[in-house]
Amino acid sequence: AGTLPDVSIDSELGRRAYSTSVTVPTHQSRTVTFDVHGRMQLAADHWYRLDLPRQTSLGAEDTQVTLSLPAGWRIADVLGPLHVVDDRHATLRFGSGDDPGSISVRLQRTAWARLWASIRG
Repeated sequence: AGTLPDVSIDSELGRRAYSTSVTVPTHQSRTVTFDVHGRMQLAADHWYRLDLPRQTSLGAEDTQVTLSLPAGWRIADVLGPLHVVDDRHATLRFGSGDDPGSISVRLQRTAWARLWASIRG
Protein backbone atom coordinates (compact mmCIF):
# COMPACT_ATOMS: atom_id res chain seq x y z
CA ALA A 1 0.00 0.00 0.00
CA GLY A 2 1.18 3.45 -0.79
CA THR A 3 -0.09 6.81 -1.80
CA LEU A 4 -2.15 7.14 -4.93
CA PRO A 5 -0.44 9.22 -7.61
CA ASP A 6 -2.22 12.15 -9.21
CA VAL A 7 -3.72 11.19 -12.56
CA SER A 8 -4.28 13.70 -15.31
CA ILE A 9 -6.86 13.18 -18.04
CA ASP A 10 -6.31 15.10 -21.24
CA SER A 11 -7.14 14.98 -24.91
CA GLU A 12 -4.18 13.88 -27.00
CA LEU A 13 -4.33 13.46 -30.78
CA GLY A 14 -8.11 13.26 -30.59
CA ARG A 15 -8.08 10.58 -27.89
CA ARG A 16 -8.59 10.63 -24.14
CA ALA A 17 -5.21 10.12 -22.46
CA TYR A 18 -4.60 9.16 -18.81
CA SER A 19 -1.16 9.85 -17.38
CA THR A 20 0.74 9.89 -14.13
CA SER A 21 4.34 9.97 -12.89
CA VAL A 22 5.67 7.26 -10.60
CA THR A 23 9.08 7.14 -8.94
CA VAL A 24 10.70 3.72 -9.17
CA PRO A 25 13.78 3.11 -7.02
CA THR A 26 16.72 1.20 -8.51
CA HIS A 27 16.18 -2.59 -8.78
CA GLN A 28 12.49 -2.29 -7.93
CA SER A 29 9.29 -2.23 -9.92
CA ARG A 30 5.89 -0.62 -9.63
CA THR A 31 2.50 -1.56 -11.02
CA VAL A 32 0.24 1.18 -12.30
CA THR A 33 -3.44 0.33 -12.74
CA PHE A 34 -6.19 2.48 -14.22
CA ASP A 35 -9.78 1.38 -13.71
CA VAL A 36 -11.91 3.28 -16.18
CA HIS A 37 -15.68 3.14 -15.78
CA GLY A 38 -18.38 4.99 -17.59
CA ARG A 39 -20.78 5.18 -20.44
CA MET A 40 -19.56 4.80 -23.98
CA GLN A 41 -21.05 5.78 -27.29
CA LEU A 42 -21.52 2.83 -29.64
CA ALA A 43 -21.50 3.18 -33.40
CA ALA A 44 -24.87 2.61 -35.09
CA ASP A 45 -23.95 -1.04 -35.70
CA HIS A 46 -23.06 -1.48 -31.99
CA TRP A 47 -19.29 -1.70 -32.49
CA TYR A 48 -16.98 -0.22 -29.85
CA ARG A 49 -13.37 0.47 -30.80
CA LEU A 50 -10.50 0.89 -28.36
CA ASP A 51 -7.23 2.22 -29.76
CA LEU A 52 -4.10 1.00 -28.00
CA PRO A 53 -1.24 3.08 -29.39
CA ARG A 54 2.27 1.93 -28.56
CA GLN A 55 3.74 3.67 -25.53
CA THR A 56 7.35 4.60 -24.97
CA SER A 57 8.99 3.02 -21.93
CA LEU A 58 12.40 2.77 -20.33
CA GLY A 59 12.04 -0.95 -19.69
CA ALA A 60 9.93 -3.92 -20.57
CA GLU A 61 6.35 -3.61 -19.46
CA ASP A 62 3.25 -5.73 -19.75
CA THR A 63 -0.20 -4.32 -20.34
CA GLN A 64 -3.49 -6.01 -19.59
CA VAL A 65 -6.84 -4.72 -20.85
CA THR A 66 -10.03 -6.19 -19.39
CA LEU A 67 -13.44 -5.42 -20.82
CA SER A 68 -16.47 -6.14 -18.61
CA LEU A 69 -20.01 -5.48 -19.84
CA PRO A 70 -22.95 -4.69 -17.57
CA ALA A 71 -25.86 -7.08 -17.23
CA GLY A 72 -28.14 -6.94 -20.26
CA TRP A 73 -25.29 -6.79 -22.79
CA ARG A 74 -23.16 -9.49 -24.39
CA ILE A 75 -20.15 -9.68 -26.69
CA ALA A 76 -21.40 -10.64 -30.16
CA ASP A 77 -18.13 -10.39 -32.13
CA VAL A 78 -14.54 -9.15 -31.81
CA LEU A 79 -11.84 -7.86 -34.15
CA GLY A 80 -8.22 -7.88 -33.04
CA PRO A 81 -6.20 -9.97 -30.58
CA LEU A 82 -8.88 -10.03 -27.88
CA HIS A 83 -9.58 -13.21 -25.87
CA VAL A 84 -13.28 -13.64 -25.10
CA VAL A 85 -13.60 -15.17 -21.62
CA ASP A 86 -17.41 -15.39 -21.61
CA ASP A 87 -20.42 -13.44 -22.95
CA ARG A 88 -19.62 -10.36 -20.85
CA HIS A 89 -15.83 -10.41 -20.39
CA ALA A 90 -12.80 -10.22 -22.67
CA THR A 91 -9.09 -9.67 -22.03
CA LEU A 92 -5.93 -8.73 -23.87
CA ARG A 93 -2.33 -8.95 -22.66
CA PHE A 94 0.63 -7.59 -24.53
CA GLY A 95 4.23 -6.62 -23.87
CA SER A 96 6.10 -3.43 -24.62
CA GLY A 97 7.42 -4.90 -27.89
CA ASP A 98 3.92 -5.72 -29.15
CA ASP A 99 1.68 -3.34 -31.01
CA PRO A 100 -1.96 -4.49 -30.87
CA GLY A 101 -3.14 -1.33 -32.68
CA SER A 102 -6.80 -1.44 -31.79
CA ILE A 103 -9.49 -3.83 -30.72
CA SER A 104 -13.12 -3.71 -31.72
CA VAL A 105 -16.03 -5.36 -29.96
CA ARG A 106 -19.58 -5.63 -31.27
CA LEU A 107 -22.02 -5.50 -28.40
CA GLN A 108 -25.54 -6.83 -28.39
CA ARG A 109 -28.36 -6.48 -25.92
CA THR A 110 -29.50 -9.78 -24.48
CA ALA A 111 -33.01 -10.99 -25.31
CA TRP A 112 -34.30 -10.03 -21.83
CA ALA A 113 -32.79 -6.56 -22.05
CA ARG A 114 -34.36 -5.99 -25.50
CA LEU A 115 -37.74 -7.18 -24.18
CA TRP A 116 -37.51 -4.93 -21.11
CA ALA A 117 -36.52 -1.94 -23.27
CA SER A 118 -39.51 -2.52 -25.57
CA ILE A 119 -41.89 -2.73 -22.58
CA ARG A 120 -40.52 0.48 -21.05
CA GLY A 121 -41.01 2.17 -24.40
